[in-house]
Amino acid sequence: MLRLIKQRHLKSVALASLLALNSTYGSAMEINIDQGNQAVHTFGDGKLLGQTGENKQLKSLLQELDGYQSGFEQIVRDTEGNVIHKAKGSMLFSQPGKFVWEVTEPEEELLISNGKYVWWYNPFVEQVSIYDANSAVTTTPFALLVNDDPNVWKNFRIQTLEQGFVITPVDLDDAQVIQLELKTDQSRSKIETILITSRSRQVSEYILSDQSKVSPTKQRFEFEIPIGVDIDDQRQSNN
Repeated sequence: MLRLIKQRHLKSVALASLLALNSTYGSAMEINIDQGNQAVHTFGDGKLLGQTGENKQLKSLLQELDGYQSGFEQIVRDTEGNVIHKAKGSMLFSQPGKFVWEVTEPEEELLISNGKYVWWYNPFVEQVSIYDANSAVTTTPFALLVNDDPNVWKNFRIQTLEQGFVITPVDLDDAQVIQLELKTDQSRSKIETILITSRSRQVSEYILSDQSKVSPTKQRFEFEIPIGVDIDDQRQSNN
């Protein structure tokens, strides 16, 4: 039974690592993650871009995420590279700030944002946590995938790779996500893999598939709270 609880904790941490999220269920989860090895991935001979017009190449790529959907296979590894969890799901983006990140296998879990609020829904524990998008999203590298605001971009460093980009926060002191890597095809015109490194050095890899452009409605990014679930409202204001 204890092993089952730990496995569920790891799954939830993996999804929460996308953003700066905590919840009543999730706040103590990372005690199960090995803190011994603090090494972060290295990326060879990357080029560090400036914080002005030199970001255009990445911005051009990310513009394709406006009305973008994809399936994914998720692989989570601990600090020693051991696979501790696998999952499948789908993602949907619409700029500015809207996304749906849904895990469908082995168990359902959902992150959804309308650009103002973020809902994190876990059917297993029958709980939904609600956050202000500004604090949950814009403080992590994930923000660049759904926002082209220069005031957001200036908070991150961007490094080019032969086939991709690495995004890290300028200020790592309080960062929950310390690194996001986008692996692309050779022309850097299509994202093939997303790697997210959490503060605990747990790495979540998302291998993308069945990518397409869509025109989702605004309603697709709203969440109707199911009857009977616990509500963990962490918004600064409900207005």
